[in-house]
Amino acid sequence: MIRFCFMVMAVGLLLVANNEARSDDAADKEGVQKILDATTDKQRSVSKKRIVTFMWSKNDHAKGTHSYRAFAEKWKGLLDKVDNVSCELVNGFPKSEQWDKTDLMVVYLTQKFLSDEQYATIDKFQKRGGAMMVIHQGLVHRKHGDKWADRIGFAYSFQKPVISRWERHKETITLDTDSGIFKGFPKTIQYNDELYWFLVKGRQGKITVLGHTRFPKQRKGDKTQSPVFWTVEHGNGIDQARVFACVIAHNDTIHDNAHFRIALLRATAWCLKEPFEPFKPLVFEK
Repeated sequence: MIRFCFMVMAVGLLLVANNEARSDDAADKEGVQKILDATTDKQRSVSKKRIVTFMWSKNDHAKGTHSYRAFAEKWKGLLDKVDNVSCELVNGFPKSEQWDKTDLMVVYLTQKFLSDEQYATIDKFQKRGGAMMVIHQGLVHRKHGDKWADRIGFAYSFQKPVISRWERHKETITLDTDSGIFKGFPKTIQYNDELYWFLVKGRQGKITVLGHTRFPKQRKGDKTQSPVFWTVEHGNGIDQARVFACVIAHNDTIHDNAHFRIALLRATAWCLKEPFEPFKPLVFEK
C-alpha cells in the first residue's frame, strides 16, 4: 500500500512538472508572438531577388561555441525558405565577384587582419549600398581595429590607445525598444554569453546603439555604457549601406533563442531594406 502511494505521488509530481513545463512553453511562445505582432508590414513579400552570403572559417574554439560553418549552414537553410532570397556560403574572405553580386554579407568568422585590397573591396561594396551583418567574433580584428570599426561601427582592438577586453558574463542588456529591430521587446533582457568591452569606435557613418550594458567588474559610479547591438548607416537614399552588429553569440545555443532569432531576422530585413513579414515564419522553424 505504501509503495502504491509513493507511485501515485511520483506520477502526480511528474504530471505537475509536465503541466508547468507546458505552461512555461506556452507563456514563452505567447510572449514571442506578442513581440512579432508589434510590427506588421503591409508589404508581405521580398521586393526582388536578394542574395545573402555567409562568411565562415574553421572552428577554433571549444565545442559548443563559435561554430561558424554550422551557423552559416543553419541560417542558409532558414533564409532559403523565403521567396526571392537565396544564400551562399564562403570559407574565408569572398572573392571580388562574390561581393559584387551579394546584397547582404554576414560576417561570423575569425579573421586576423584585412589587407588594403580587401578594405578597398569592402568600400566598393558599401559604396553601391551593400549591407553587412557582423556577429561576435566577426568584430575581432588583430590589426588596425580602427579601420574595421570605420566600416562596421565598433570593433575589438588589440592596439593602443584602445585595448579591448572580453569575459564570459551574464549581464542585463538595455534595449532601444523604439527601434524597429527591438520593437515589442522587454526594455531589458539577459543573455548568458561572452561580452566584449572597450571597443574602438568608428569615425564613419551614422552609428546608432540599440542595446548596451555595463561591463564586468565595472566600478560603482562608473556610468560607461558598453554597446552590445548597433547599426551603422553609410550615405543616404537608395545607395545607403547598412550594417547591423552584435557582441554576443559566443555560445551556439543562442542561435536557437527566439528573442535573438527575432533580432537577427529583423536586422536581416532592415539591412536588405525589405519588410519583416516574409521572415516572420522563420522564428518558429527548427
